Amino acid sequence: MDNFQIKVDSKCTTLEELFGSNHFKVDFYQRAYVWEKRHIEDLILDLTGEFTRNYKKGHETNEIKKYAPYFMGEVVLSENKDATFDLIDGQQRI
Repeated sequence: MDNFQIKVDSKCTTLEELFGSNHFKVDFYQRAYVWEKRHIEDLILDLTGEFTRNYKKGHETNEIKKYAPYFMGEVVLSENKDATFDLIDGQQRI
């Protein structure tokens, strides 16, 4: 059996950074996932609730950018030799 190394690199990233890369793909073995209306409603209510806990009337964009980050969950990627990534876990969140 060939020797190989596994490197695990963990970091927090913004959605802007994640979506700005465009270097990941969902491989054929991932199951299809379709959100129902209730899933979307739950997400919107959760995001709205988190925002309003921080919001103060009159806050400008530069103040809003300083709000605590919202944890959307883990995304697991596997790096390929061509600098692209296979999406292993987190398809629903993305």
